[in-house]
Amino acid sequence: ATLGPSAGGLRPLGDWTLSLYSVYTGGQRFTYHSPGDFSTEPLNETWKPLYRTDMKLVKGFGSPRGVTTEVSFEVRNLFNQHRLRLLGGDNLTRYMEEGVLPTHPVTGEEMTWDFYDFDLMPREVFFGLSMKW
Repeated sequence: ATLGPSAGGLRPLGDWTLSLYSVYTGGQRFTYHSPGDFSTEPLNETWKPLYRTDMKLVKGFGSPRGVTTEVSFEVRNLFNQHRLRLLGGDNLTRYMEEGVLPTHPVTGEEMTWDFYDFDLMPREVFFGLSMKW
């Protein structure tokens, strides 16, 4: 694009591309009955959904010799969201009844990385450079 003034043959305000990509996945259905609940309804609960937004910003630079250069900046999981994996057994019961995540048996600390879904990694930042002849 030829937006803005030219400085040394380059147009600093032109040839920008911003892409946003969002994903939503509904929560997994599962069966949970609290202690003392004698119903037998299967798949009566829905676990937490997954939300994720990625962003990519690209700036293109042309040259008189026909070489096009692009510099990119990409952020995966832009808002650094996380999703708790579906727990099981006593851990699920404790979480459903008390809202408490399992803790390490020795230190008593929350075992964050043992219980969060690895489909949704913490925020990652990438830089890229491409040249086209």
